Amino acid sequence: MKLMSPRMKKILGVEEHREAKELLEFNLRTLRILGLWKWDVPHWRYHKAFAFLAIIALILFNITQICDVYIHINSIEHITKLLLSIVFSSLVAFKNCYLLLRSDDASELIDQLQNKFFTSGRRPTPQQTIILNRYAARAKLYTIIRTSLALCTATLWILSPIKEMLLEYAEELHTRQYGDDVKSNSSKMSILKLPFVAYYPFDVENNFLYFILTYIYQAFCGLAVFISLPTWDMLFVSVFIHTSGHFKALQHVLIHLREDAGEALEVDGNQLDQDVRVSEHTVSDGNKFWTAAFHLKENYDGKGIRNDGREMQSASMEQKLDRPMQHILKNCVQHHQVILSFVKKLEAFLKPVMLMQLLGSVIAYCVLGFQMSVIPIHGEGTKFVTLCGSFVSALLEQGMFYWFGGELLEASSETLNAAYHCEWYTTNIKFRKHLHILMERAKRQVKLTAGGFSTLTLENFTKVIQSSYQYFAMLKAVHNKDTD
Repeated sequence: MKLMSPRMKKILGVEEHREAKELLEFNLRTLRILGLWKWDVPHWRYHKAFAFLAIIALILFNITQICDVYIHINSIEHITKLLLSIVFSSLVAFKNCYLLLRSDDASELIDQLQNKFFTSGRRPTPQQTIILNRYAARAKLYTIIRTSLALCTATLWILSPIKEMLLEYAEELHTRQYGDDVKSNSSKMSILKLPFVAYYPFDVENNFLYFILTYIYQAFCGLAVFISLPTWDMLFVSVFIHTSGHFKALQHVLIHLREDAGEALEVDGNQLDQDVRVSEHTVSDGNKFWTAAFHLKENYDGKGIRNDGREMQSASMEQKLDRPMQHILKNCVQHHQVILSFVKKLEAFLKPVMLMQLLGSVIAYCVLGFQMSVIPIHGEGTKFVTLCGSFVSALLEQGMFYWFGGELLEASSETLNAAYHCEWYTTNIKFRKHLHILMERAKRQVKLTAGGFSTLTLENFTKVIQSSYQYFAMLKAVHNKDTD
């Protein structure tokens, strides 16, 4: 964010002064248009019908490709082409069905994040608002980058067959124009190519009408995959980032707890002088004087005190700070409990989806790597670039969950250190007990998992890539053996 100019931030709509709610709406708006999120508008039913239509289209798309797998069961290269699109389209169909079936739970999660982390009696401080807005702007920026990459990849997949057919047609025209072996090339026809390999019960290659309709159908399925997938993923990745922001906002209050309590009392130089004058009048009362002296003597471990009124004012200020510090700590404990409750619900909601995505990513990395290794770069450069874009997009798809899941885990663990640095040694016993409870709970790290066994951290993401590489090496060895 620091590397971007203010003008670029304004163009992208990621200024840090924007509210976190407004920035999260960027993700929800796209899901509403796709019919995957509730929308309080009269034409919502049409969007929902569109969502069901897209799911049915993806299921039929998978069936045609599974049939093609059965037909070409002995060709590893052909099967890997089919597996690539099967994995992504199946994953999108599963995610969309899951979101529609559990739309109430998803809406409850987002509503809790937007409206229930703070209440009218526990409002965020100005600095907390700045932190949350900064994290929200960061989430929107990553969403724009991820969506843009997915759309570029979709464009390559959908338009590359048209480019290849045009090149073949231009080459044929050139050959006919210069009369080079016209007879041998007179029967040569440009082969009609589709974006994705699949089996259809009708003749697509020789019937132009069927070809056009099938091409439009595959383009629709491709756009459904490359639009739904990043939108779905980045909504919950943004939730990860927002939750990390709440941990950071909580930690800021804990570290500056004493300062915030002083600001709550509106302590300034005039107030200090007034307290000194009050304390000088209090010294005339012998009982009060010796009581305060004995109290200060305990606080300073017997080092002695000076009866000059300034120390009396210090003791008075400590007593005044006790109540606002206790109130702020109470708000911090409540904020911490709300975050923990939210993460627990988020983990329960995403657990099956993350498991499916983990399995799909392992297959996708393996298949993409294999396809890139068997394609001649000079002869099929466009296809190689398309596969490279798909590979980067797949890495970001799974990697962002592991990256920001690990960031959330680290942010939760830093709460313990923040609580320790809140100058607890100047407080009373009651404050220390409450702080100790908060610190004990903060010792248990908050973590998100894929299916309950793989924690979302960068370390585990490297293990996913290692597993994919092992399958890729095995697949490549089998292919080389068959080729030889």
